Amino acid sequence: MSCPECIAAASRPHHAFMSNCRGCQARAISRGHEFFAARKAAGRAGTPEVTAYLALIERVGLTHDEVRAAWKADAANQSASADASPGDRHGSEVEGNSSESERAPA
Repeated sequence: MSCPECIAAASRPHHAFMSNCRGCQARAISRGHEFFAARKAAGRAGTPEVTAYLALIERVGLTHDEVRAAWKADAANQSASADASPGDRHGSEVEGNSSESERAPA
């Protein structure tokens, strides 16, 4: 956690972001359509959803590990995860990415 907005988001649902904070950028992406769609696509390499997500994090300069850590630490997502079925919480990783640390979740 690198700023007051990230600290607040870890303890309660919080919707403010700082544009110059990597943690806020990762949290914003973790709440976005691309991350959600990549997870629903089960992280299968080559699917349009995963390709879009990987292009986004590359463009922003983040790794998948940063986005996934922000998703796990985000209190707004913790309550949503608790409501999800066990198969939706953890998925397989994307194949074919250049780095193990940048693989997308399913």
